[in-house]
Amino acid sequence: MTERNAASEESSDERLLRAGLHSLVEGVEPERNALARLLARRRRRTVLRSVFVGSGVAVATTVVLLFALVVPNGPWSTDPVPVGIGPDSYLVRSGGGSLVAVSLESGDVIREFGDPGDLVAVARDRDRVYVAPASGGVVAMGSRRTEEPLEGVPEGEVVTALAAAGERVAVAYEDRVLVVSDGGARRIGFEPGLVVRDVAVESGGRLALVVQDRDGSVGLRTVAPGEDGPRRLGRSVVSCGPARVAWTSTGLAVLRSVSCGEGESVRITTVDPREGTRLAGGVRVEVGAPVGRPLRLSADAADRMLVSAGRNGNWLVEGGTVRSVPCPDSGCSAGTAVM
Repeated sequence: MTERNAASEESSDERLLRAGLHSLVEGVEPERNALARLLARRRRRTVLRSVFVGSGVAVATTVVLLFALVVPNGPWSTDPVPVGIGPDSYLVRSGGGSLVAVSLESGDVIREFGDPGDLVAVARDRDRVYVAPASGGVVAMGSRRTEEPLEGVPEGEVVTALAAAGERVAVAYEDRVLVVSDGGARRIGFEPGLVVRDVAVESGGRLALVVQDRDGSVGLRTVAPGEDGPRRLGRSVVSCGPARVAWTSTGLAVLRSVSCGEGESVRITTVDPREGTRLAGGVRVEVGAPVGRPLRLSADAADRMLVSAGRNGNWLVEGGTVRSVPCPDSGCSAGTAVM
Protein backbone atom coordinates (compact mmCIF):
# COMPACT_ATOMS: atom_id res chain seq x y z
CA MET A 1 0.00 0.00 0.00
CA THR A 2 2.79 2.32 0.88
CA GLU A 3 4.60 1.54 -2.40
CA ARG A 4 1.45 2.26 -4.44
CA ASN A 5 0.97 5.59 -2.65
CA ALA A 6 4.60 6.54 -3.38
CA ALA A 7 4.21 5.60 -7.03
CA SER A 8 0.99 7.55 -7.20
CA GLU A 9 2.64 10.61 -5.61
CA GLU A 10 5.61 10.40 -8.01
CA SER A 11 3.25 10.18 -10.98
CA SER A 12 1.40 13.18 -9.68
CA ASP A 13 4.62 15.17 -9.31
CA GLU A 14 5.69 14.23 -12.80
CA ARG A 15 2.33 15.34 -14.18
CA LEU A 16 2.60 18.68 -12.39
CA LEU A 17 6.14 19.22 -13.71
CA ARG A 18 5.12 18.28 -17.26
CA ALA A 19 2.17 20.66 -17.10
CA GLY A 20 4.43 23.47 -15.90
CA LEU A 21 6.88 22.91 -18.73
CA HIS A 22 4.10 22.85 -21.31
CA SER A 23 2.80 26.15 -19.98
CA LEU A 24 6.26 27.73 -20.38
CA VAL A 25 6.59 26.79 -24.05
CA GLU A 26 2.98 27.22 -25.00
CA GLY A 27 2.68 29.24 -28.17
CA VAL A 28 6.35 28.87 -29.08
CA GLU A 29 6.92 27.34 -32.50
CA PRO A 30 10.31 25.81 -33.35
CA GLU A 31 12.16 27.19 -36.36
CA ARG A 32 11.88 25.15 -39.54
CA ASN A 33 15.60 24.46 -39.64
CA ALA A 34 15.98 23.69 -35.92
CA LEU A 35 16.24 19.93 -36.44
CA ALA A 36 18.74 20.33 -39.28
CA ARG A 37 20.92 22.63 -37.17
CA LEU A 38 20.78 20.22 -34.25
CA LEU A 39 21.86 17.31 -36.43
CA ALA A 40 24.64 19.38 -38.05
CA ARG A 41 25.95 20.39 -34.63
CA ARG A 42 26.05 16.75 -33.58
CA ARG A 43 27.93 15.79 -36.76
CA ARG A 44 30.44 18.64 -36.11
CA ARG A 45 31.20 17.28 -32.66
CA THR A 46 31.91 13.87 -34.15
CA VAL A 47 34.18 15.38 -36.82
CA LEU A 48 36.05 17.51 -34.28
CA ARG A 49 36.74 14.50 -32.12
CA SER A 50 38.19 12.78 -35.18
CA VAL A 51 40.27 15.86 -36.05
CA PHE A 52 41.71 16.07 -32.55
CA VAL A 53 42.74 12.43 -32.66
CA GLY A 54 44.24 12.89 -36.14
CA SER A 55 45.99 16.11 -35.11
CA GLY A 56 47.66 14.36 -32.19
CA VAL A 57 49.12 11.79 -34.55
CA ALA A 58 50.22 14.53 -37.00
CA VAL A 59 51.92 16.57 -34.26
CA ALA A 60 53.82 13.55 -33.01
CA THR A 61 54.98 12.80 -36.56
CA THR A 62 56.05 16.44 -37.08
CA VAL A 63 58.09 16.43 -33.86
CA VAL A 64 59.96 13.34 -35.03
CA LEU A 65 60.65 14.92 -38.43
CA LEU A 66 61.83 18.21 -36.90
CA PHE A 67 64.13 16.36 -34.54
CA ALA A 68 65.64 14.54 -37.49
CA LEU A 69 66.17 17.84 -39.31
CA VAL A 70 67.61 19.75 -36.35
CA VAL A 71 70.02 17.00 -35.32
CA PRO A 72 71.74 15.98 -38.55
CA ASN A 73 74.45 13.37 -38.81
CA GLY A 74 76.75 15.61 -40.84
CA PRO A 75 78.24 19.09 -40.15
CA TRP A 76 76.10 22.14 -39.34
CA SER A 77 74.76 24.15 -42.24
CA THR A 78 75.83 27.77 -42.64
CA ASP A 79 73.30 30.05 -40.95
CA PRO A 80 75.08 33.28 -40.01
CA VAL A 81 72.09 35.34 -38.80
CA PRO A 82 70.24 35.78 -36.56
CA VAL A 83 72.03 34.31 -33.55
CA GLY A 84 69.63 34.96 -30.66
CA ILE A 85 71.98 36.61 -28.16
CA GLY A 86 69.32 38.52 -26.21
CA PRO A 87 68.72 42.26 -25.64
CA ASP A 88 70.44 42.63 -22.23
CA SER A 89 73.88 41.66 -23.43
CA TYR A 90 76.96 43.03 -25.11
CA LEU A 91 79.63 41.62 -27.41
CA VAL A 92 83.24 41.50 -26.30
CA ARG A 93 86.44 39.64 -27.01
CA SER A 94 87.11 37.45 -24.00
CA GLY A 95 90.51 37.02 -22.41
CA GLY A 96 90.75 33.66 -24.13
CA GLY A 97 90.32 35.25 -27.56
CA SER A 98 86.77 34.16 -28.38
CA LEU A 99 84.06 36.62 -29.36
CA VAL A 100 81.27 36.17 -26.81
CA ALA A 101 77.88 37.63 -25.90
CA VAL A 102 77.90 38.54 -22.21
CA SER A 103 75.07 39.40 -19.82
CA LEU A 104 75.14 43.07 -18.79
CA GLU A 105 74.03 42.14 -15.28
CA SER A 106 75.96 39.02 -14.34
CA GLY A 107 78.88 38.81 -16.74
CA ASP A 108 77.83 35.28 -17.70
CA VAL A 109 78.60 34.18 -21.25
CA ILE A 110 75.34 33.76 -23.17
CA ARG A 111 76.82 32.61 -26.47
CA GLU A 112 80.28 31.96 -27.85
CA PHE A 113 81.23 32.57 -31.48
CA GLY A 114 84.76 31.24 -31.47
CA ASP A 115 88.01 33.04 -32.22
CA PRO A 116 87.60 35.25 -35.32
CA GLY A 117 91.29 36.20 -35.40
CA ASP A 118 92.63 39.76 -35.36
CA LEU A 119 89.76 42.25 -35.58
CA VAL A 120 89.41 45.90 -36.48
CA ALA A 121 85.77 46.34 -35.45
CA VAL A 122 82.62 44.54 -34.28
CA ALA A 123 79.01 45.56 -34.96
CA ARG A 124 75.65 44.26 -33.82
CA ASP A 125 72.15 44.72 -35.23
CA ARG A 126 69.97 43.18 -32.51
CA ASP A 127 70.59 39.46 -33.10
CA ARG A 128 72.96 39.91 -36.03
CA VAL A 129 76.72 40.06 -35.51
CA TYR A 130 79.36 41.36 -37.94
CA VAL A 131 83.13 41.61 -37.59
CA ALA A 132 85.81 43.35 -39.63
CA PRO A 133 88.99 41.22 -39.69
CA ALA A 134 92.37 42.94 -39.76
CA SER A 135 92.98 41.28 -43.13
CA GLY A 136 90.06 43.18 -44.67
CA GLY A 137 86.40 42.70 -45.52
CA VAL A 138 83.40 42.08 -43.25
CA VAL A 139 82.19 38.71 -41.98
CA ALA A 140 78.77 37.73 -40.61
CA MET A 141 79.20 35.52 -37.55
CA GLY A 142 76.88 32.55 -37.12
CA SER A 143 75.52 30.96 -33.98
CA ARG A 144 77.26 27.68 -34.86
CA ARG A 145 80.72 29.20 -35.20
CA THR A 146 80.23 29.75 -38.91
CA GLU A 147 81.54 32.72 -40.84
CA GLU A 148 80.22 34.12 -44.09
CA PRO A 149 81.65 37.12 -46.00
CA LEU A 150 79.21 40.02 -46.33
CA GLU A 151 78.17 40.42 -49.96
CA GLY A 152 79.04 43.73 -51.58
CA VAL A 153 82.09 44.37 -49.38
CA PRO A 154 85.60 43.96 -50.87
CA GLU A 155 87.41 41.21 -48.97
CA GLY A 156 90.93 42.60 -49.29
CA GLU A 157 90.41 46.18 -48.06
CA VAL A 158 90.92 47.08 -44.42
CA VAL A 159 87.94 48.65 -42.66
CA THR A 160 88.34 51.63 -40.30
CA ALA A 161 84.91 51.46 -38.61
CA LEU A 162 81.77 49.32 -38.67
CA ALA A 163 78.14 49.80 -37.61
CA ALA A 164 74.83 48.01 -38.11
CA ALA A 165 71.13 48.81 -37.53
CA GLY A 166 67.80 48.34 -39.28
CA GLU A 167 69.18 45.48 -41.42
CA ARG A 168 71.84 47.83 -42.80
CA VAL A 169 75.59 47.53 -42.34
CA ALA A 170 77.76 50.66 -42.65
CA VAL A 171 81.34 49.87 -43.58
CA ALA A 172 83.79 52.77 -43.31
CA TYR A 173 87.11 53.07 -45.09
CA GLU A 174 89.45 56.04 -44.89
CA ASP A 175 87.97 57.77 -47.94
CA ARG A 176 84.44 56.34 -48.30
CA VAL A 177 81.56 54.48 -46.69
CA LEU A 178 79.59 51.52 -48.03
CA VAL A 179 76.02 50.95 -46.83
CA VAL A 180 75.04 47.33 -47.43
CA SER A 181 71.42 46.16 -47.30
CA ASP A 182 69.08 43.79 -49.12
CA GLY A 183 69.00 46.35 -51.91
CA GLY A 184 72.75 46.05 -52.52
CA ALA A 185 75.69 48.28 -51.59
CA ARG A 186 75.54 52.09 -51.74
CA ARG A 187 78.81 54.04 -51.93
CA ILE A 188 79.30 57.43 -50.25
CA GLY A 189 82.51 59.16 -51.26
CA PHE A 190 84.54 61.92 -49.58
CA GLU A 191 86.86 64.62 -50.77
CA PRO A 192 90.54 63.65 -50.99
CA GLY A 193 92.34 64.16 -47.70
CA LEU A 194 89.37 63.42 -45.45
CA VAL A 195 89.56 60.34 -43.24
CA VAL A 196 86.58 58.55 -41.67
CA ARG A 197 87.29 57.65 -38.03
CA ASP A 198 83.90 56.34 -36.91
CA VAL A 199 80.45 55.61 -38.32
CA ALA A 200 76.98 55.03 -36.87
CA VAL A 201 73.87 54.02 -38.80
CA GLU A 202 70.33 54.72 -37.64
CA SER A 203 67.56 52.15 -38.09
CA GLY A 204 65.97 54.48 -40.67
CA GLY A 205 69.19 54.66 -42.70
CA ARG A 206 70.78 57.97 -41.60
CA LEU A 207 74.53 57.95 -41.14
CA ALA A 208 76.65 59.84 -38.63
CA LEU A 209 80.39 60.08 -39.20
CA VAL A 210 83.45 61.25 -37.31
CA VAL A 211 85.72 62.70 -40.00
CA GLN A 212 89.25 64.04 -39.75
CA ASP A 213 89.86 67.06 -41.99
CA ARG A 214 93.01 67.87 -43.92
CA ASP A 215 94.26 70.17 -41.15
CA GLY A 216 93.96 67.41 -38.55
CA SER A 217 90.79 68.75 -36.90
CA VAL A 218 87.93 66.35 -36.28
CA GLY A 219 84.27 67.06 -36.97
CA LEU A 220 80.87 65.48 -37.51
CA ARG A 221 79.12 64.69 -40.78
CA THR A 222 75.68 63.23 -41.45
CA VAL A 223 74.24 61.55 -44.53
CA ALA A 224 70.48 61.28 -45.03
CA PRO A 225 68.96 58.22 -46.75
CA GLY A 226 69.24 58.52 -50.50
CA GLU A 227 71.99 61.17 -50.41
CA ASP A 228 75.44 60.44 -51.81
CA GLY A 229 77.38 63.11 -49.96
CA PRO A 230 77.90 64.09 -46.30
CA ARG A 231 76.75 67.30 -44.60
CA ARG A 232 78.88 69.01 -41.97
CA LEU A 233 77.49 69.66 -38.50
CA GLY A 234 78.54 72.62 -36.36
CA ARG A 235 81.77 72.35 -34.41
CA SER A 236 80.73 74.36 -31.36
CA VAL A 237 79.19 71.43 -29.50
CA VAL A 238 82.25 69.22 -29.96
CA SER A 239 85.05 71.69 -29.33
CA CYS A 240 87.46 68.96 -28.23
CA GLY A 241 86.71 66.94 -31.31
CA PRO A 242 84.39 63.93 -31.25
CA ALA A 243 85.91 60.52 -30.71
CA ARG A 244 82.90 58.26 -31.29
CA VAL A 245 79.20 58.54 -32.21
CA ALA A 246 76.02 56.51 -31.70
CA TRP A 247 72.36 57.06 -32.58
CA THR A 248 69.68 57.26 -29.89
CA SER A 249 65.95 57.94 -30.07
CA THR A 250 66.51 61.56 -28.97
CA GLY A 251 69.43 62.49 -31.21
CA LEU A 252 73.07 61.81 -31.90
CA ALA A 253 75.24 60.80 -28.94
CA VAL A 254 78.80 62.11 -29.24
CA LEU A 255 81.67 60.78 -27.12
CA ARG A 256 84.48 63.29 -26.63
CA SER A 257 87.36 64.08 -24.33
CA VAL A 258 86.64 66.31 -21.33
CA SER A 259 90.01 68.06 -21.16
CA CYS A 260 90.89 68.14 -24.88
CA GLY A 261 94.13 66.41 -23.96
CA GLU A 262 95.42 63.11 -22.69
CA GLY A 263 93.11 62.93 -19.68
CA GLU A 264 91.15 59.89 -18.58
CA SER A 265 87.65 61.39 -18.68
CA VAL A 266 85.13 61.43 -21.51
CA ARG A 267 81.72 63.00 -21.82
CA ILE A 268 78.65 61.95 -23.82
CA THR A 269 76.85 64.90 -25.39
CA THR A 270 73.57 64.57 -27.30
CA VAL A 271 73.19 66.84 -30.33
CA ASP A 272 70.47 67.53 -32.87
CA PRO A 273 71.51 65.70 -36.06
CA ARG A 274 69.80 68.33 -38.24
CA GLU A 275 71.05 71.56 -36.69
CA GLY A 276 74.06 70.41 -34.72
CA THR A 277 72.80 72.14 -31.57
CA ARG A 278 73.32 70.63 -28.16
CA LEU A 279 70.33 68.81 -26.68
CA ALA A 280 71.87 67.50 -23.45
CA GLY A 281 74.97 68.53 -21.51
CA GLY A 282 76.26 65.02 -21.14
CA VAL A 283 77.31 62.33 -18.72
CA ARG A 284 80.93 62.09 -17.61
CA VAL A 285 82.69 58.72 -17.60
CA GLU A 286 86.12 57.96 -16.12
CA VAL A 287 87.71 55.43 -18.45
CA GLY A 288 90.92 54.89 -16.48
CA ALA A 289 93.20 55.32 -19.50
CA PRO A 290 94.29 58.12 -21.84
CA VAL A 291 91.40 59.09 -24.12
CA GLY A 292 93.58 58.73 -27.19
CA ARG A 293 93.53 54.96 -26.84
CA PRO A 294 90.81 52.81 -28.48
CA LEU A 295 87.29 53.74 -27.42
CA ARG A 296 83.83 52.70 -28.57
CA LEU A 297 80.36 54.13 -28.01
CA SER A 298 77.23 52.10 -28.76
CA ALA A 299 73.56 52.22 -27.78
CA ASP A 300 70.63 49.84 -27.62
CA ALA A 301 66.90 50.25 -28.35
CA ALA A 302 66.28 51.47 -24.78
CA ASP A 303 68.82 54.32 -25.22
CA ARG A 304 71.26 52.72 -22.83
CA MET A 305 74.83 53.42 -23.93
CA LEU A 306 78.00 51.40 -23.54
CA VAL A 307 81.36 53.15 -23.31
CA SER A 308 84.15 50.66 -23.96
CA ALA A 309 87.85 51.15 -23.36
CA GLY A 310 88.91 47.62 -24.16
CA ARG A 311 90.89 45.87 -21.44
CA ASN A 312 90.51 48.91 -19.16
CA GLY A 313 86.78 48.27 -18.78
CA ASN A 314 83.26 48.89 -20.03
CA TRP A 315 80.64 51.23 -18.57
CA LEU A 316 76.88 51.23 -18.99
CA VAL A 317 75.26 54.68 -19.10
CA GLU A 318 71.55 54.66 -18.31
CA GLY A 319 70.07 58.13 -17.95
CA GLY A 320 72.45 59.93 -15.60
CA THR A 321 73.73 56.72 -14.00
CA VAL A 322 77.09 55.18 -14.88
CA ARG A 323 78.17 51.74 -13.71
CA SER A 324 80.89 49.31 -14.59
CA VAL A 325 79.87 46.30 -16.66
CA PRO A 326 81.32 42.91 -15.65
CA CYS A 327 83.65 41.03 -17.98
CA PRO A 328 83.36 37.26 -18.43
CA ASP A 329 85.36 35.04 -16.07
CA SER A 330 88.22 34.90 -18.58
CA GLY A 331 88.40 38.71 -18.65
CA CYS A 332 88.10 41.23 -21.50
CA SER A 333 90.69 41.55 -24.23
CA ALA A 334 92.14 44.72 -25.69
CA GLY A 335 89.36 44.97 -28.28
CA THR A 336 86.42 47.27 -27.62
CA ALA A 337 82.95 45.98 -26.77
CA VAL A 338 79.61 46.85 -28.37
CA MET A 339 75.94 46.58 -27.42
